[in-house]
Amino acid sequence: MGQLHAIEISPTLATAVLLLLAFLGGKVAQLFRLPSLTGQLIVGALLGPAALGLLSRELAGQGLQPITDLALMILAFTIGEKLEISVLRDGTRRILAILFGEALGAFVLAGLGTAGAAILLGTFANPGVAVAMGLVLGAIAIAGSPGATLVVTKELEDPGPLGRLVLALAAANDALAIMVFGLCLAIANATLGGQVSPLDMLLVPLLKTVGAVALGLLGGLLIDVVGGRFHNRSDVLIFGLAIIVGCGAAASALAVSPLLAGMAAGFAVVNRERRDTRIFRTLGDFAAPIYVLFFALAGSHVEIAAFAAGGAIGVAYIAGRFGGKIMGAAAAAPIGGMTLREGVRAGICLLPQAGVAVGFLVEMERQGALQEISAVAHPIALAGIVVAEVIGPAAARKVLAGEGCDRG
Repeated sequence: MGQLHAIEISPTLATAVLLLLAFLGGKVAQLFRLPSLTGQLIVGALLGPAALGLLSRELAGQGLQPITDLALMILAFTIGEKLEISVLRDGTRRILAILFGEALGAFVLAGLGTAGAAILLGTFANPGVAVAMGLVLGAIAIAGSPGATLVVTKELEDPGPLGRLVLALAAANDALAIMVFGLCLAIANATLGGQVSPLDMLLVPLLKTVGAVALGLLGGLLIDVVGGRFHNRSDVLIFGLAIIVGCGAAASALAVSPLLAGMAAGFAVVNRERRDTRIFRTLGDFAAPIYVLFFALAGSHVEIAAFAAGGAIGVAYIAGRFGGKIMGAAAAAPIGGMTLREGVRAGICLLPQAGVAVGFLVEMERQGALQEISAVAHPIALAGIVVAEVIGPAAARKVLAGEGCDRG
């Protein structure tokens, strides 16, 4: 397909065109009963440098990076909102059992599958690079889509006990994914960035995780204590955004995870005894166009040639993630006092994948030591997200609707 290299457009015009076309792409996807995210990713891929070339590599990368940074921090902050201790406390045993079962299953099967396929295919000259990629892709495989889960349950008159359980699981799942990804990214960086001792390989990521959480908790406390004194909703939004973005910038400067810091900030706000949750409500409408641009920009990084080259690894990744979540949840179900069938159903409901996983890909691309990994892993994980968003919500809806029929 010929690229539009002759057309030079400013970042402002590119943003306007991308926002409009991605919005329309999302609406078209909905007509085919697909998530709007799928349409936005496809539009981004079509406009990106590998297709029409309306967005240059520089523009899709550094030129519009502030939009990506803002979207990532808002996304992480809103995940923290879903981690309300009083809500998660109900059914703690079931939540923890299924959570660790499906997460471990996805991490192990997707990670081992991609690392093994890469080694067998000789994708990298150094097998250690394949193992590092397996770690990172295994962590990405854990992430889900609380938004898709929420939409599916809202479409049903009564999602039942399983639907309520899955809602809590979806939020906790992304929180766990953020922590695991931060650790795996740090380990991969330490492994490929230079010679390090085994102790440093474990200690440094742990310290970075603790540092990111501490930074986020401090930011969340500041939002709640100071922001709660404002009466005007716009003042709450402005102050809250400044702290959230500041947390992300500070995390990047300290070489810790901005996603983990943002999530910890949201967690701190929602779990205060005298909390002010207006920041979450005001962020809702403001974030909508930011998310549209974010997903479209993520799609613009798709390289069809790279995906074709890593086809077998992509199959291993998608099969490992799907199989790991379902089998892991089923295996852990008895520990949580659930039947095997209930575990399988819970695992199916956790198949959708969206925002946080896209954020992981963006964060991975920024790691200088991981460029070799990113070139292979990015298109594979992005394809996995699209497949999960096409199949996952429909499968979850069928499972939850079937549960209602069973009760009837």
